Amino acid sequence: MSKAEIFYWSEGLIRTNKEMVELRKKTKLNYGCIHPPLLNIELTHVIVDELHLQMRIGVVLLRNLIEDSVNLDHRHNIGKKGKKNDSVNELVTCIRNCSVSFSIWENKIKDGRGVLLKNLEWTSLTESDYKKLLHALPTQLQSADCIKSISRERVINLWKDFKIVYHIISSWSPSQSDVDGFFTLTLKWITDFRSLSEHLEGYDSESITPYMHVLIYHVPKMLKTYGSIKQFTGQGVEKSNDDIKIIYHRKTNKHSATAEALRVRQRKYMLKQYARIKRKYGKLNTAFWRGGGKQIVVARSKLTLYRQVNDTIN
Repeated sequence: MSKAEIFYWSEGLIRTNKEMVELRKKTKLNYGCIHPPLLNIELTHVIVDELHLQMRIGVVLLRNLIEDSVNLDHRHNIGKKGKKNDSVNELVTCIRNCSVSFSIWENKIKDGRGVLLKNLEWTSLTESDYKKLLHALPTQLQSADCIKSISRERVINLWKDFKIVYHIISSWSPSQSDVDGFFTLTLKWITDFRSLSEHLEGYDSESITPYMHVLIYHVPKMLKTYGSIKQFTGQGVEKSNDDIKIIYHRKTNKHSATAEALRVRQRKYMLKQYARIKRKYGKLNTAFWRGGGKQIVVARSKLTLYRQVNDTIN
């Protein structure tokens, strides 16, 4: 991340459709160009989706938090008989306190030799979940012990700074000062990200993803050219696609799938003014989030069934 802001936009480095057609003919040094472009649209006219930027970078930040808490538990369990997951459980509690349903568990998988290995997995989050975490998780982590104390403040500031970055790229009309200073802001963010590799895993140069590269060296140019990239978001199209797939798979008659998809899309457009207005959710039962909602629901179901049986007997 030592290049100038316009380095990858300089002449000779901008990839063109003509160049990709020529590169695909080579067996070596084709830079990943295997097939010709599907559409004749120059890459300078292709805009990154702000939703995917948020989720792909959010996945990295969340994964690092989880791995750090797991490593803390491993260190605390060395030389002890009982295995405790205090740091992992505390992280899960912090995330649930952000009104996000979240769990971490271990699955056993077999390697090539048939040996069972433990594989850590966690709940897959949506775009709205990551927005909640950006807003509330830094406050929850302030008093938590699921991160090394020596790097806690720096990790929290990393989440806070990314919230500022996402606010700019998701704005319909960012200010001119935000647009002009976006490259400096993101460059500082990625520098802070890499500096955490001194004490934590998952923050080294190898952990920098293509989405982070796009955020620093391509989004600033897009903001200066178009003013905002929110206007190019594909969130609405993806939501329509999800709705159409759900309706299609629920149907017993699956003939003429394309025609059915177009009819569904038209009906949604004509009935959009009658859409239900979402009510604001007030989290009254904090135990539902802290203790795990599923366990509470199961316990309530068992209690209800027990009372019904007693009433029947009596």
